[in-house]
Amino acid sequence: MSEFPLGELSKPITKLIETVSSGIGVLFEPTRVVRKAKADAEAIKILARAKVEALAIHESVIKEQYLALEQEKLSREFQQKINRDNVIVETANQLKGRRVNNIEVDKDWATQFFSFVEDVSNSQMQLIWAKLLAKEIEKPGSYSKRSLLTLKYMSVREAKTFQTIVTYSLINQNGNVLFPMFAESYLRENFPELGYSKRTRLLEDLNLISIYNFPVTVSFGPIEGKDYVWIENGEMAIKIKGNNRDDVGEITLQGQLFTEIGQELARLVSYSDQKIDYLQKIVPALLSRGSKNGKIKSLVAEFGRTDENMLHEHTFLESETLRWTDIFKK
Repeated sequence: MSEFPLGELSKPITKLIETVSSGIGVLFEPTRVVRKAKADAEAIKILARAKVEALAIHESVIKEQYLALEQEKLSREFQQKINRDNVIVETANQLKGRRVNNIEVDKDWATQFFSFVEDVSNSQMQLIWAKLLAKEIEKPGSYSKRSLLTLKYMSVREAKTFQTIVTYSLINQNGNVLFPMFAESYLRENFPELGYSKRTRLLEDLNLISIYNFPVTVSFGPIEGKDYVWIENGEMAIKIKGNNRDDVGEITLQGQLFTEIGQELARLVSYSDQKIDYLQKIVPALLSRGSKNGKIKSLVAEFGRTDENMLHEHTFLESETLRWTDIFKK
């Protein structure tokens, strides 16, 4: 069992407590929040019998019916509380080391959030909901109510499919998420069960990806005031530079564009199992599109793993470098 991490209440945890209290309608006290595998069946029986006895029902058949209904109700409510508490505990873990602003999470948003997570028992989905809440607490307004509704009706299988598509997608400087056409071959090779029509239908039904005006052209231009193009891929990224600022031009790619809901939920995807191999294969294609004034041989791509803080700084935890001249020599 894992208890709510107390000690000194940091600003993120204090804001979490305030958000939970706002969402569930009562003052939230984290001192006794503990994750359990299942409800205490014996305690539920005792409480249910006590409530039925208080009704002073003398007919045994009716009393037993009331008792069964009361036990069912208490078991359901107990499980809902466990589900909610599991998400709260994991959210506290996600908030460790993060900075949060002073803007309060919208009360209506919080109320809807906690009404949804009460019915989420799967540990993988609880983790996704916890990541979402942590990001919303960090920066309120990051996730719309429509995204909450989409996630509510998303199955584990659908979530895994979405995660796979996001893993192969690229994010530009404006936050647009694109599944590029050249990624299709990698998807077929590694996930043959995700046929194009099946995948498109699934993501369209969930309003996560747009099928209109396919293929869509998305621009990956140089960062304003910088001499490089920065392309995100979750916890991975690609930085394309030249010898001079004028060497790097706008990179345009075609593919399927994520909807606003898809872009919001894409930020929840974990890339811990993603291989650097994918970036190694697509970097030459990006370099070939990134030249300005025909100076393609001057281009260099640095790519590798980063983290949420380094994304804003456009730096890497660990990276590799590939020059166009190296490709040209081959």
